[in-house]
Amino acid sequence: MKKLIALVAVCLICVSCDVMNQVAETANLVRKCKFSLDNVQNVTLAGINLKNINTSSLTATNVAKLGAALLTKNLPLNMTVNVGIQNPTTKPASLNAMDWKVAIDNVDMVSGTTNKKVSVPSKSKTAMPLSFNINTYDVFSKDGISAVKNFVSSFSQKDATSSRVAIKVNPTVAIGSQSLKLGYMTLSKQVN
Repeated sequence: MKKLIALVAVCLICVSCDVMNQVAETANLVRKCKFSLDNVQNVTLAGINLKNINTSSLTATNVAKLGAALLTKNLPLNMTVNVGIQNPTTKPASLNAMDWKVAIDNVDMVSGTTNKKVSVPSKSKTAMPLSFNINTYDVFSKDGISAVKNFVSSFSQKDATSSRVAIKVNPTVAIGSQSLKLGYMTLSKQVN
């Protein structure tokens, strides 16, 4: 009986060590990946599509909509941020979840978690879209319509990415019931 208990204990230790080694290997593969803020899509502010718009192309109707949104303290921003995950290794990398936080003008605005499992094949890149809707009134209320107009014009780049938007991501890897968060990294796009 003692031999059987000892054998079971040795087997459990070996299985536990194997799982921990798999988690560590998976974590190392994901850590070697390069995360980037690739682009922003479907950007609307108070219902106004910001793609290819700047302060000179804002219509009087759009300015009135933005002004009314400021007055009602409800300035909804909708967007999809595409996070790129580049895997430079010769093995596929997988993550099971990702916590994220979005900041506008260095003010944390919204956070969330996506539990979508993402696998990035070796030597390739995969996009992970993160969509959200937030009220940006607190960001723009101090400087009013001029701050809103500056924000709108900051999306005039071809990929619709604004240097005023940053995202922090915290990938999670898992094997079986073991999971490991890899720590937050900040992604932002420098637009000249």
